[in-house]
Amino acid sequence: MDDFVNILASIENDVRDSEFTFRYDQSTDRLHVMSPLEEVASFRLAHLYRPSSSDVLQQATKHTLLVIMAATEKAAAAASQYNHIMIPKGRYRIIAPGVALIREAETRLELTESRQAKLMGRTGVIAESLLLGGKRPWSVRNLAVASSVSPGLAQRVVHRLEREGLLTSSGSGPEKTRILNNPKALAELWSQEEKVIKPALRGFLYGSSNDAIARMVVDQYPGSAVGEAIAANLYAPVLTRVTPPVRIWVPNDFNRKALDERGFKETNDGANLELLRFTHDPWQVHMNSEGMPRVSNWRAWIEVSHANGRVQELADALLAQLEEKWHGSD
Repeated sequence: MDDFVNILASIENDVRDSEFTFRYDQSTDRLHVMSPLEEVASFRLAHLYRPSSSDVLQQATKHTLLVIMAATEKAAAAASQYNHIMIPKGRYRIIAPGVALIREAETRLELTESRQAKLMGRTGVIAESLLLGGKRPWSVRNLAVASSVSPGLAQRVVHRLEREGLLTSSGSGPEKTRILNNPKALAELWSQEEKVIKPALRGFLYGSSNDAIARMVVDQYPGSAVGEAIAANLYAPVLTRVTPPVRIWVPNDFNRKALDERGFKETNDGANLELLRFTHDPWQVHMNSEGMPRVSNWRAWIEVSHANGRVQELADALLAQLEEKWHGSD
């Protein structure tokens, strides 16, 4: 609450020439915007900590002021068209008949103490394990084993997510467990922080279809897996045809000789195949080997979450499927 009161004082200082002031009624949790002569507007407050974009939209109304702490980029974008205040100090929008207070300056919304536990690479696998586990209670040790990381790294990520309200804890000491309580918020946070990997190799490989090209590569290189739109479309079929290039994860010991023997030509222009590699191959931890080898369903969503056009429709459909499955899990 101190953060909220402090930022109100800061906003009053920003707009001091307008002569608007605020009166916060803690008993009713309402904010009243005052002019020198009268009340101009009154808002119900909705306090959101590390919300998903859906959480924001569910709370947003004409007469609500969203008070958001530690928003992801997607949550902040969802809030931008509604009255809101971002904490720590950043953007705000307070608009009603007779008042228009807006600040659009960008700010880093992540908590400073979270910087050492960003969800990328190996730490991203911890988020992936939590998402794939549904409502399972996790000990730090079990989470570390499932994610193929050290208990120390798992502990740091768990502490961050617990502090940010994404995990609910139970018990104490060695018996303490955590349960994920907001999968979409965690997925959006992972999507925001995960590194975008540039292709290690781009080129053209003849095949009768994208699926045929993908099958040719994954059969040639055991341990490889299709990613991005093809993987997402395998989980939530939306696209009748995935636009090339086909993106495939290959192990670090990948040797392109066999691919060259199949007619692969390295090129940027007209490339229909992109091969990706990642240190320690974190995508392999939860690789789905059924049918066409592919990354996990949550990682597939991460890879298409920033897409546009038809692929965004695919991303939305996959996320809806994943949320429904998570809420239906035991």
